[in-house]
Amino acid sequence: MKFKLNSRPWHLVESAWPAKPTLPLNRRVLCFTFITGAAACAALTFASFSGDTGHQPTAGPTVAKNARAAETAVYTTSQATPEIMATGTVKPSLLVEVGTQLSGTLSELLVDFNDPVRKGEALARLEPDTFAANLREAEAALSIARAKAVWQTAAVTRAEAVAMTAASELERASARLVRARAQFARSKRDLDRKAALAERGNLAQSELDRVRTEMSVGAATVREVNAELSASQAKVASADAELEMARSELLVSKATVDQRKAAVDRAKVDLERSTIRSPIDGLVIDRKIDVGQTVAASLNAPTLFTIAHDLGEIEVHARVDEADVGLIRIDQSVQFTVDAYRDRSFDGRVRQIRKSPTLVQNVVTYTIVVSAENRDRVLFPGMTALVNIQVGEAPAAQDEEDNPALGTGPYLSSSVMLRQY
Repeated sequence: MKFKLNSRPWHLVESAWPAKPTLPLNRRVLCFTFITGAAACAALTFASFSGDTGHQPTAGPTVAKNARAAETAVYTTSQATPEIMATGTVKPSLLVEVGTQLSGTLSELLVDFNDPVRKGEALARLEPDTFAANLREAEAALSIARAKAVWQTAAVTRAEAVAMTAASELERASARLVRARAQFARSKRDLDRKAALAERGNLAQSELDRVRTEMSVGAATVREVNAELSASQAKVASADAELEMARSELLVSKATVDQRKAAVDRAKVDLERSTIRSPIDGLVIDRKIDVGQTVAASLNAPTLFTIAHDLGEIEVHARVDEADVGLIRIDQSVQFTVDAYRDRSFDGRVRQIRKSPTLVQNVVTYTIVVSAENRDRVLFPGMTALVNIQVGEAPAAQDEEDNPALGTGPYLSSSVMLRQY
């Protein structure tokens, strides 16, 4: 067999072997892009390693500079903040349970659910007949006490007059005793003088007997006046005692008047309390009584209405596990969501970290109070909130999305993890 030489250049000669299949254009572009990207990543990695260890990269300075810029961009374009996730309950900033201290039948209901009320506004009324009768009875008892006080004042005045009369009689008795004693002393001196004359025979016996009789009468008069003086003294003591008793009874009467006044005031208060009024400005969120229902007040006042203050400012009471509570500080930023508005996030601030623990099935949690605004009144008391508490700044993430493997995603509390898994 002979071969014929071709006059064409060797690189233009068609091969006798079958042609090698070629890739489509789009696959070739994809392969080129992949290879180029792999090479660029290798160059960036080497440049980063060289920059950190202090060695110059084998690539040029332009490659190292570009690698450092790319690394800085990765860490500055996405910042992740550690968060603690917990569940909580939406509550009003101030919640008041309105009850009554009285027992009775509800005769009138003036407000209903969701009604706005002002402080002092009437909410309901109990039947006032019993309380009005009690007031009239107390006023009558007060009038009687006042009359007794007036009568006792007159008794004191009379006792004072009796005491003054007894004192005057005592003074007169004392004066008579002085006079009787003076007359007795004069009679005794006259008897002594005439007895001496009679011994010398210069005085008749009849005159001596008359003088002796006068002295005896004077002595009897002194004894009589002494007795009257003792009686006058007893009268004075009795009058003084009567006066003290009258004064004491007057004090009792005045105290009774004050007591009856207090009873009247209490009856007026009960009559006023038969109208149940709102203690604050707010919104009626609960009502537990209807017209005609009997209210029985015992040691604990029954709750009739529940009034929330201003729902424009609400609180979220979040339950945080004891392992996470040490990371929380006052005024930290909080975001939370509720099931009613899944696509909406609400902002708040940590206002209080309560130190009272709650133990449920050997799990200890603490209540974190978060204050938030509710200007459009879309958050209702009792809603369950999923709370994210930002506890500090963390290193930047590697990309825009959270990377659970690197720990840059939200920090889940142990209690939340148990509930989810």
